[in-house]
Amino acid sequence: MLAWLSDSIPLIRKIFIALAIFSLIGCGDPNADDRESLMALYQATGGENWRNNDNWGTDLPLDQWFGIETNREGAVVGLELKGNKLKGTLPSNIEGLKKLEILKITSSNLSGPLPEAWLKFPEVRVIELYNLGLEGPLPDTFQTAPDLRYLKLYGNKFTGPIPQSIFSLDRIKDLRLGGNKFTGTISPDIGNLTELKYLDLAYNQFTGSIPKSIGLLKNLEYLMLGDNLLTGTFPADIAELQKLEQIYAEDNQLTGPIPVELLKLDALTYVNFRENSGIQSLPKAFNQQEKVRAFVTPPKDPNDRDTFDVWFEQKRQEQIRKYGASIDMTPHKN
Repeated sequence: MLAWLSDSIPLIRKIFIALAIFSLIGCGDPNADDRESLMALYQATGGENWRNNDNWGTDLPLDQWFGIETNREGAVVGLELKGNKLKGTLPSNIEGLKKLEILKITSSNLSGPLPEAWLKFPEVRVIELYNLGLEGPLPDTFQTAPDLRYLKLYGNKFTGPIPQSIFSLDRIKDLRLGGNKFTGTISPDIGNLTELKYLDLAYNQFTGSIPKSIGLLKNLEYLMLGDNLLTGTFPADIAELQKLEQIYAEDNQLTGPIPVELLKLDALTYVNFRENSGIQSLPKAFNQQEKVRAFVTPPKDPNDRDTFDVWFEQKRQEQIRKYGASIDMTPHKN
């Protein structure tokens, strides 16, 4: 019997080798879909002229391509090309990135719309597509990314209303849509996003009143609504937000009064209502405390030293907000 086994070993080895080869041929590259989707992006956005395109288009493992992170099986879970000089339009054929969790493409010269496929990554947690020049309405398909926590789309040219499906993202913590061309009213359904810490809708063309339902965002720390066309009074309901630290509501068409209840918020340090024609002065209670820095319409006479100091601080804060220093007030780690 031992002799028979000994004689059989060469045959067993041959069978094993044949099966291994057949498996490799039959299965091919298990991450071929990821590779194909990445190359679609590379070709559509001038990959040969990127700031860094190390190993893109080669046969090396994908985690050796610049900006790519993979899991143990080699599937792409992270795509980060921040400030990498992409130029062109985002391709639609990127559905091969089925395991993508983190997407960061920023500060490049793109054009055209955001294809629906870019919101159909079922495991994505972070989408940062800001300062790119993307345009047109946002796809109303955010329900296909139920685990999304951070959505940063500021500094583009998106138009139309906020897609209703955004208000289904009940795990989202950071929503930044500032610096676009959004129109319409702010839906009361924004109150569904109770995990929000940072809400930026500034520098758009929103109209109507500020929804009272923002007062349901119990975890909110930063509220940025400046430079829109909002009307009505500032809701006293927002004074229920115990974690709120800063409010920006400048350059709208709001009317007074400013709710004095805001002073009861222990975390609040800054409110800005300047350049709202219907808010000409602060309630006396704001002038009798030092904790909250509050601003309304700036003075017209910069020769007045006391008022000029207040005006100068307003301008300084505005520059910080416009040009990025406040972008990471609530940094997150992935």
